[in-house]
Amino acid sequence: MTIKFIIPILLTVVLCFYIFAPECKLKDAEAVQLSKKFCKLVNASVDSEPWVLSSKKGSINSTDEVKEVVVGPRGTFKLSIDIGCKDKQIKMFQNIGVRDYVFLKYHISRDNRKARQWPQALSENKAKELLFQKANLIGLPPDVKFKSIILDKQYNGVWIATWVRTLNSFPYENDFVSISIMAIDGELFSYNRFFSGEPCPTKVKVSENAAKEIAKRKIQSILSQKNALNYIVASTDLKIVQPNAFLGIFTPFSRHKSRLAWVFRFNRYIGANNIAEGNLPDFIIIKVDAATGKVIGGKSAK
Repeated sequence: MTIKFIIPILLTVVLCFYIFAPECKLKDAEAVQLSKKFCKLVNASVDSEPWVLSSKKGSINSTDEVKEVVVGPRGTFKLSIDIGCKDKQIKMFQNIGVRDYVFLKYHISRDNRKARQWPQALSENKAKELLFQKANLIGLPPDVKFKSIILDKQYNGVWIATWVRTLNSFPYENDFVSISIMAIDGELFSYNRFFSGEPCPTKVKVSENAAKEIAKRKIQSILSQKNALNYIVASTDLKIVQPNAFLGIFTPFSRHKSRLAWVFRFNRYIGANNIAEGNLPDFIIIKVDAATGKVIGGKSAK
């Protein structure tokens, strides 16, 4: 089956998914009450009655809709909270008013293309202490593990902590929780919870070397054997992923049945002996099922 036939099939499947997706059963009144409860929990100021702005898809690959609750008039929101229609969990919280107050108080430009003069930020140790306090207050899922803390001075001026979801010590590729605080005073700015994976078997039956050879053969089938020689393995991970291969073609749409997979990133080698023919991607990611050896996903990009 050629790609010109595959693309219309994929578009039809996605369109049907959106048309026939179940309606959000979370009532507006309940969504407002849940948002108030969360704001009270994290001590976020609510100076006017929250209201439901819309129901929307959480992401292109999400099966769950969310209700977006906001505080403040349209165009000047102070708070924004996304609540899952199925599980009624807080998926996203953003305290826009806190950020705007800090920017105004310290005369920080909202245009991130301009140089910004940031006041002294909290130390990393102090920020981490405050972030863990916020995490304990909110109550993180039991299957997440702390990953990192970074300082963002380009966009919102925040310290961001990230926790990754795991199963039997294997990380989910895209599932995470993040919390951010204003780097100047430690006020909570945002909370995000993105879970798209499902529990799956985690027994490894295919070795790393065997999976690597399978991945190399897949690159050969995509590019040609000669062009495949231009790629070297840059990283190898064992992760729980969402398969995105459809009839052998990598797509932007992933299935929700998770699988443990060897994930290989191949970078294009550029040097004196480069034998590239044509316009090749800078990197290629191949995902090989750790139990079956089947290529179940991947992507490439310039």
